[in-house]
Amino acid sequence: MAVKGEPKQKEKGSDILEKINQKFNIKGEQKGNQRIWVSVDKEKLVKVCNWVKDQGFVHMSAISVTDWLDEGTYEIVYLVWSYTDKILLGIKTRIDRDNPIIDSVLPVWKESAQIHERELHELYGVVFEGNPDLAPLFLEDW
Repeated sequence: MAVKGEPKQKEKGSDILEKINQKFNIKGEQKGNQRIWVSVDKEKLVKVCNWVKDQGFVHMSAISVTDWLDEGTYEIVYLVWSYTDKILLGIKTRIDRDNPIIDSVLPVWKESAQIHERELHELYGVVFEGNPDLAPLFLEDW
């Protein structure tokens, strides 16, 4: 239930999407009342992440990789949460599968990015430039 004078959840999501589009000229879509998805060029990723953190998306809960083998790309998805607005934002970007290099978001979400970037480096070979520790986490040396 919305408090009188506060925007409803769906309106908050629409407002966030509009602000992202105005600031970075990128489109997105809203799924339900609490989920937003945007796709960005890898060159804009860290700027977008810094900006959305300033907008209240302070918790990065996951980074994942989808291997689009036929397209020769990896899609990297960052899931970030706003406790204030109670909205989950998915930020998607694509990188070349044969040269999987992308800037680290460690400066943005230091508390949570490290472990995810190390895992994805180990499992997919993604190099997160700017991350000083991409040492293996799980796999034995076999």
